[in-house]
Amino acid sequence: MSTEDLFFDEQPLITDIPEKTPWKLMVIDDDKVLHALTRMVFEGFRFQGRNLNIMGAYSGQEAKKLIQQHPDTHVMLLDVVMETDHAGLKVVDYVRHELKNKFVRIILRTGQAGLAPEHQVIMEYDINDYKEKSDLTAQKLITAVTASLRNYNDLKTIEQLSINLQKTNQRLQEEIKERIHVENTMRKLSTALEQTADTVLITDKNGLIEYVNHAFESVTGYCKMDIMGNTPSFLKSGKQSRTFYKKLWTTILQGNVFSDIFINKKKDGSIFYEEKTITPLKDEHNNITHFVATGKDISERIETPIQYSNG
Repeated sequence: MSTEDLFFDEQPLITDIPEKTPWKLMVIDDDKVLHALTRMVFEGFRFQGRNLNIMGAYSGQEAKKLIQQHPDTHVMLLDVVMETDHAGLKVVDYVRHELKNKFVRIILRTGQAGLAPEHQVIMEYDINDYKEKSDLTAQKLITAVTASLRNYNDLKTIEQLSINLQKTNQRLQEEIKERIHVENTMRKLSTALEQTADTVLITDKNGLIEYVNHAFESVTGYCKMDIMGNTPSFLKSGKQSRTFYKKLWTTILQGNVFSDIFINKKKDGSIFYEEKTITPLKDEHNNITHFVATGKDISERIETPIQYSNG
């Protein structure tokens, strides 16, 4: 076998390529000849790369059963006069009102137009076209069905766009609710931080101040606008060793909480004692992003010289 034979032997046969789902055309007429003619007219018919699957029924009652079995039918060619003078119109009512099927395109055909005048039918029934059989040539029939298939596609596209829009709106509403919830939570947290008696100081991971609460301003005498972007080193009194601060930074940079008594200095130069806890905040990747320091002024509780840590 040549290399050329091997190459072509590897290619899939055209018959192996799956066909797109065929369109469904339902023919409802008590005239068997019209069934046969309709099949002949649509032999080899394709629209948008899809074949046509033709189903048939010979009465209004049969039509109701068939549409129940195939609610995804795309087009219905429906005779008006069958077992009764208005059998086809009853099928229209059944499809639209009982089955609530608004998508199937319905083309009425009649050989006795006088029994169901066109203007009356168009006004009262939810149909898409109304043709007299004598006027419905093969080409006009193909045109009518093609237009109905295109119309069906448009309706489905609109439906999908509507569903997508509803989903988008729902998602936006959920996001808005979540944002409002977060904002309310942050507002409550902010209020709590401002009203708490404990001092609160928040820095970024490099130790630069991003927030202090009202209690911090009251205790230290520093205005928040004067210290934003600075490090808290201005609080140092010089009464605690480098070892103390080295232990502090070693602990918090490892992601652990540090608690101890700090001897700090106020803006006016006076000394105060503070029970302080410094907590590292981490993101979802466990990286430190901020440090939160909360403290309580305990100067008034100290009556004798305090034994503070020097490391």
